[in-house]
Amino acid sequence: MRILVLLLPCTLALAAEPAQDLPMVPPLDSYSIINQKNLFSPDRQPRGSNASSADAQAIKGKWLLSGVVIRDQEQLALFTEIKGPRRLTLAKGQPLDDNWQLISIQPQSVTLQAGDEKVELELKAAERPKARNVRPQDNNQRDNRKGP
Repeated sequence: MRILVLLLPCTLALAAEPAQDLPMVPPLDSYSIINQKNLFSPDRQPRGSNASSADAQAIKGKWLLSGVVIRDQEQLALFTEIKGPRRLTLAKGQPLDDNWQLISIQPQSVTLQAGDEKVELELKAAERPKARNVRPQDNNQRDNRKGP
C-alpha cells in the first residue's frame, strides 16, 4: 500500500516564517474585573459574596421543596421558586444558588448548606381535592345512551 503525501508550497512557506504579527496579550491582572463583577451571575457579584441571600429565612422564603425522588441509588430534590418561574431538579452535592448547596435528601425533607449554616426544607403535603359525591352506577340499569 502506498501513501501519497501532497504538501502545498504555501503551507511550507507559512510554517517557515516566525509568528511576528500576533497581537500582544494583556497582563492577567487586567482581567480582574471579571472576577469582581461576575458576568455569569444575575446580580453581577462574585460567588459567595451576597451574605443577605445566605440567610436561612431568605432561602426558605425564596424556594419551596416541591418533590423528592428516591429510586434505587438515585436521589433527587425538586425545587420551585416561590415568586418566580424557575423549577430545579438537583442531586446531592449540587448548588441551589450561589450560596446554598444540597447536602442531603430524605423522603420528607432536604438539607442545604451555605458555609457553616445549614437549613432544612420540608416537603409540604399538597392539599387534596375535595371528594365529589358520586353514586355508583347500577350495572343492572339499562343504558339509555345512544351509541354507534
